[in-house]
Amino acid sequence: MKKGIKKAISTIAILTMTFQIGMPMVPGLQTTVLATDTINSVEENLEENIQSTADKVGTTELSESTDTTLTEEISRNYEIKEEETWDVSANGDGSVIAKWTLEDKTLTISGTGEMKDWSLDSKEDWHDTQYTNAIENVIIEEELTNIGSYAFSSCSSLKNINMPKGIIYIGPFAFYHCSSIKSIEIPETVRTINQATFNRCTSLENIMIPQSITSIEREAFAGCSKLKNVIIPESVKEIGEQAFFGCENLNNITIPEKVKSIGNYALYGCDSLISIDVDANNEIYISEDGILFNKEKTEIIKYPSAKSNIKEYVIPSTVISIREYAFQQCDNLEYIEIPEQITSIGIGAFYECTKLKNINIPSGITIIENSTFYRCTDLESIEISNNITSIGKNAFYECVNLENINIPESVTSIGERAFGEDNSLVLFAKADSIAHQYAEENEIGYVLDGDALNVDTNYEIKEEKTWNVSKEEDGNVIARWTFEDRTLIISGTGEMKDWDTVSAEDWHNTQYTKIIENVVIEDGITRDRK
Repeated sequence: MKKGIKKAISTIAILTMTFQIGMPMVPGLQTTVLATDTINSVEENLEENIQSTADKVGTTELSESTDTTLTEEISRNYEIKEEETWDVSANGDGSVIAKWTLEDKTLTISGTGEMKDWSLDSKEDWHDTQYTNAIENVIIEEELTNIGSYAFSSCSSLKNINMPKGIIYIGPFAFYHCSSIKSIEIPETVRTINQATFNRCTSLENIMIPQSITSIEREAFAGCSKLKNVIIPESVKEIGEQAFFGCENLNNITIPEKVKSIGNYALYGCDSLISIDVDANNEIYISEDGILFNKEKTEIIKYPSAKSNIKEYVIPSTVISIREYAFQQCDNLEYIEIPEQITSIGIGAFYECTKLKNINIPSGITIIENSTFYRCTDLESIEISNNITSIGKNAFYECVNLENINIPESVTSIGERAFGEDNSLVLFAKADSIAHQYAEENEIGYVLDGDALNVDTNYEIKEEKTWNVSKEEDGNVIARWTFEDRTLIISGTGEMKDWDTVSAEDWHNTQYTKIIENVVIEDGITRDRK
């Protein structure tokens, strides 16, 4: 180190991923993780990865000493030198060299042939070291033909990248979480944007995709939250799963003529999407009023989340299937009319449609899938037909304005957290049905149609009920409950009795405490200590 140079490099291991999806991206994950029933476990894994990274990297301040041979206590992984070189050739023969210079914070890749691949857990060269936070510029010189997998992943300070025309391949996750890059120009010799190549480049605003690209693979731009406009070239034939997942500022996208496949969740979490346009000559897809369908219009694929000034939408009569997360976070829609002929509504179809007030479920639907109405917080009513046999996990999670649902006896399966937690929802159910059992097990209020064999009265809500609440237990003070108006009326003469915090009498410590909305104390009551 030169005398007087003071360098303090701190690692900030903050890996925050927020999709009003609730769905984080995990590098290397080989299965689709969008279904809400998997979100909790994915988030837990992500938190573990964050903590693990923080534990390994920590915060290290470099010595001010001029001695370049630092003490044995300091690992090479944490010493940032003025200059450093690594052999990064695919064959380990020194044909490709990476050279670091501290003065301009630049990593220069030079030589001939192929660069090697790294992995998520690599601890070689600059990976998993303080260099990943210090590198600001990358220059790849002529005669290099590829950029290896995970080559610059998590280089959080990387701002500029120069790629020569000779590059024909960029490996998966090559620029994963390069959160300071604002623009990238991909050479015209590249054919494929591989899996998660630019995943979580959260400052990326512009991307020039050349006409040579034929495939945009899964998660390629996932989490690029500042990306506003994407022009997909006419050469592209495939858009992979989650390709633009969580690009929350993306306004418009055009699907060109040759695209034959758009993967699930490709536009999930694109909260600012106003319109999806499709080339008129595309043989697989069609756009109507900015809404994406298959060519025959038998499936609605994606309704743009930010499509404005429309509160009601009638799904075309040709549609028989609603794709997973098709209306995800359509905050403007208050009413959606579903044609009777629809037989399939995908997972999370109306996920976080927060203003949706009511909706019909066609008789052809037999399953309410996982997270179908997840966080539809304004949903007030829904009718479940006798054809429904299963209600999936989180199906009505946090539908806080949904006061009651009639569950028919045809329902034989109800998933975890189907009706959320800690709400005032009341289930109307047949005695001894699955819904009755579910309500008791999950401490949800219920009203029974018919006598039950084993009723826990703490959780059964009657249409009408009375309790003797007089201090002397002589019946002089009566509490009367009516379900219709959610009202408890205290009437009679004299003193009401006392309860305590652990009381399990009358309405205390039961579902009634969650749904009583009104209390009327009539004249004649002289003591009120509820």
